[in-house]
Amino acid sequence: MKSKIVAFDHADSALAKVMKLCGIPDVADLHKVEGAEIAICHIGDNEDAWKTIISKSKAGSIRIRTSSVGRSGFAHEIRDGVIILELQLPHDPEKDGGVTKDQWNQILDALKTEGTAAQIVQGDVPVSLVKFFGRSDIQFLLGLSILCQGYLAVQVGPDGAPELLDPGNKIVGALKLMGWNKVLSSEESMRILDPRLTAKDRADRVSLRNDAADPSFWDVLTEPQEGKAVGTVSLLKNVWREWGPARKLEDSIFVEKLVNKIETREDQTDATLVAEAYLELDKRLGRTNAS
Repeated sequence: MKSKIVAFDHADSALAKVMKLCGIPDVADLHKVEGAEIAICHIGDNEDAWKTIISKSKAGSIRIRTSSVGRSGFAHEIRDGVIILELQLPHDPEKDGGVTKDQWNQILDALKTEGTAAQIVQGDVPVSLVKFFGRSDIQFLLGLSILCQGYLAVQVGPDGAPELLDPGNKIVGALKLMGWNKVLSSEESMRILDPRLTAKDRADRVSLRNDAADPSFWDVLTEPQEGKAVGTVSLLKNVWREWGPARKLEDSIFVEKLVNKIETREDQTDATLVAEAYLELDKRLGRTNAS
């Protein structure tokens, strides 16, 4: 796949220099990023600039956010159909563990393969890219967030509207954060979606909903960790460990309720609970109203 790749460096830092060595153009105008299939972006703490980049990018494009010290602890995600990857290592090859020219070429060659970036977001990072995009530090929070999104995606019709009661519009709010309508309007995204999600016959989605309601849908979160048997390590304890010591009860009520249901292997039929939990996870992962 031939891809248009650009870099944006707000500070003309080491990223711009290594990109030049890789033959990747460094654009000075933020708006020139929008047409690229892959963009490597160093924007510091300028969240307004980052929001502009994402809002101007087309669904299915890849945006790699970098830092001179690495972005370990930040979560990969798909926002409004745009695939966002957080480079875990410093982009400065002069720093200890920094990404070199050859490693950048390795990363970009891998990301040109269709589906690789989405695979990383889902937590299935190819072995060759684990060093750059591994997510071991928040695997439970990220995994729970991804499963919540998958659960909610099967609750809506081809028009993006929930096909069940939604008191308080919590499901609608979660779907908006997921950028689900933009996904449905993107031809590229539609090619990789399960066709049952957009089928006219509502019955086609019933089987998907039954699968998501079954306790086994969430089993990946309770598989053996570090050689320990399933069930010997509390999922809730792992979630709270990753959440951090600053956790406030009022910010995680629905996550706790959802995890308790997962651990007791109850059927998950409460889509509003999943939506509420996803909204809490989204905030904790720093994607909306981050503290």
